[in-house]
Formats: sequence, C-alpha cells, structure tokens
Amino acid sequence: MGYPIDDILDIPSMVIISLTKEELKQIVKNRRDYGLEPGINLSFVDLSKLNLQRTNLSGANLCHSDLGGANLSDADLSGTSLSGARLSQANLQSAELEGADAWNVKLTGANLSGANLTQSDLRGANLIGADLIGANLTGAILYAAILNNANLSGADLSGATLTCLQGGRPSALPSGYTCEPDPDSSEPDGYRIVTE
Repeated sequence: MGYPIDDILDIPSMVIISLTKEELKQIVKNRRDYGLEPGINLSFVDLSKLNLQRTNLSGANLCHSDLGGANLSDADLSGTSLSGARLSQANLQSAELEGADAWNVKLTGANLSGANLTQSDLRGANLIGADLIGANLTGAILYAAILNNANLSGADLSGATLTCLQGGRPSALPSGYTCEPDPDSSEPDGYRIVTE
C-alpha cells in the first residue's frame, strides 16, 4: 500500500479500522520515528504481534484492541485509553504508561519491567504472570486487579491502591511489602498489599 509519510496523519479513524494488518504494519513502520497522530483512535483494531518499539502512541484510544505479543518496549503510551485491551505476552519493557486508563486490561504474561505506570488506572486488570520488576506504580490504582504469580520485585508501589485484589498472590513483592487478607473485599480470597 504505500501512503506517503505526510499523508499518514490525515487518515480518518474509520479508514484505519478497515485497513488490513499488513497495511497497518506499513503505516507503523513509516511513522515509527515520527509518532502516530496524538490521540489516534485504534480501538477494536488487531495490532497483535506488531513491532511498535519506541512508537509514540500517547493519548491514543486503544480500547478493546488486540496488542497480544506486540513489541511496545520504550513506546510512549502515556495518557492512552487501554480499557478492555488485550496485551497478553506483550513486551512493554521501559514503556511510558503514565496516566493510562487501563480498566480490565489483559496483561497476562506481559513484560512490564522498568515500565512507568505512574497514576495509571489498572482497576480489574489481569496481570497473571506479568513481569513488573522495577516498574514504577506510584499512585497507580490496582483495585480488584489479578496479580497471580506477577513479579513485583523492585517495583515502586508508593501511594498505589492495592486493595480487593483477586486470585492468587504475586510471586514476588518489593522489600517492605506483604500480602494480607482484605476485610473490605467481597471475594473470600481477596487480599491487599500493604507495607510491613
């Protein structure tokens, strides 16, 4: 397909939904160094297994998109809408996700090591087996998230909401933190992460 680089930002959101995966790959390849249109609407789009490394997707609408297995390492996803998106097995190492709205996002087995999730809303997020080593979760909301076997060692949990957590417990926590039953949880096995 071969859109000229200057015309990429003029593609209406409805046209993007009708593009094939190969056409989307070409657009992303052409725009990786320049960033996609801030706030672009890519909701319900299949972006699985694409190489989006270092791509600027700040403010994008990625709700209910499939980014499973995508490489988003060092990508800028700050302020994105990711609610209901599928990012299972995605590589988000050192990605910028500050202020992301990610309700009910599926991040099973995702690599979020070193990612910045400051002030992100991850309510109900599925983080089973996710790698969050050294991630910055300062002020993040993880209310009712599933952290079964997630590795949180070295993560910054300062001011994070870690209550009414569901499922099994994380495989590792940062030093100074522990899991305990959450008396406010409606789930019988609900727990919270607190400082020791």
